[in-house]
Amino acid sequence: MDKELRKEKGKRFSSWIISLILIFSLTTLCFSLTWAAEEPYPNKPISLIIPMSPGGLADTQAKPIADRLSEILRRPIIMIHKPGAGGTLGASFAARAKPDGYTLFFGNMGNTTLSPLLKKLDYSVDDFILLGIYATGVIYLYVRADDKFKTLEDFVKEAKNRPLTVCSFGRLTFADFIIEAF
Repeated sequence: MDKELRKEKGKRFSSWIISLILIFSLTTLCFSLTWAAEEPYPNKPISLIIPMSPGGLADTQAKPIADRLSEILRRPIIMIHKPGAGGTLGASFAARAKPDGYTLFFGNMGNTTLSPLLKKLDYSVDDFILLGIYATGVIYLYVRADDKFKTLEDFVKEAKNRPLTVCSFGRLTFADFIIEAF
């Protein structure tokens, strides 16, 4: 287990380094593309739409990006939380924003790709341009510490004998699909 934990930490560290390189590259690209523009970019604060509640995983992952972009661009990055509906409320808000480069969306595969493919929404996957991948996640299966299940095999064996109740962090989210596939 300890070896797996070290391996997972190594993957997170690699993702962090790749993210920093990506942010540096995108920032350099932005500056080079706007060099000849009439007004320098950015000339006002940039909004970063977070489709989850403050204090959650998306918020804690977006904060370092917002802080670093603010330093690089020398403009405030305003984090706007739009939680609800598995992230689709925030995605809808971002998709309807003026396409002027002053609104970024901290989305994921669930709210930018899966949800628009599976249900009618006021946005589609084509409304977004992927700038980069910041992090990859792992879906965990948890039970109470005093539960009778001690291994995944125990859980599967019991599930074959009777229906079990499971939950995810939202309908039609990535975690919901993992549960369905499992």
